[in-house]
Amino acid sequence: MRVVKPYVVYGKQDCIFCDKARRLLKSEGVEFTYLQLDSDFTMDELWEKVKFTTYPQIFLYDYPIGGYTDLQKSFDKQKGLL
Repeated sequence: MRVVKPYVVYGKQDCIFCDKARRLLKSEGVEFTYLQLDSDFTMDELWEKVKFTTYPQIFLYDYPIGGYTDLQKSFDKQKGLL
């Protein structure tokens, strides 16, 4: 049985903000799946999903959150910091 993790991060190699997103999710104790460009998906597949080609692209249960700063803001909002 496959366990569905709430967050999915579409990233690429040598991407500072992709690394920051992974660190943030780990520090928050959140389970996530990290998908790597060219290994796990193509740019065309990501384009079909969100019409963006910037990285990372982060989803929560298939709902697009955006990039790293959007993820950070969502956690800050949950903590009442915004």
